[in-house]
Amino acid sequence: MTPTMTLDSRATTLTQSAVHGWVERYLLAWRSNERSHVRAVFSAEAEYHDDFHNAHWVGRERIIAGWLGRRDWQQGGWTFTWDVLSVSDDYAVIAGVANYRERGSFGNIWTVHFDRSGRCHRLHIASEPVGTHPRSES
Repeated sequence: MTPTMTLDSRATTLTQSAVHGWVERYLLAWRSNERSHVRAVFSAEAEYHDDFHNAHWVGRERIIAGWLGRRDWQQGGWTFTWDVLSVSDDYAVIAGVANYRERGSFGNIWTVHFDRSGRCHRLHIASEPVGTHPRSES
């Protein structure tokens, strides 16, 4: 049984702890590429939007198919460092840096909207390569 998070039972607001748990499950899914792990973090009607990589998947099964299509990104290893920037009623903003040995490094801002069961129902990822653009001088 894959653990799931729930929103605070006394209110409808999301907690920092719940978001941390969700990100850990997301990373487990990314490491394992197991359908059940990916399924556990997204609702059936979820939307996944990653503008930089032109990925716009709607519905959990489309998300799983797209996710599994990125397995080769993990060749050679990867790391992801992250922090929760903000938590509101039903969404969180997360900043992170993904370092792929074969693909390079990407700075990320995730906006994650959650349903009442604690699964993501909308994820928007804004990312940009890190260290590939010279700093402009003013």
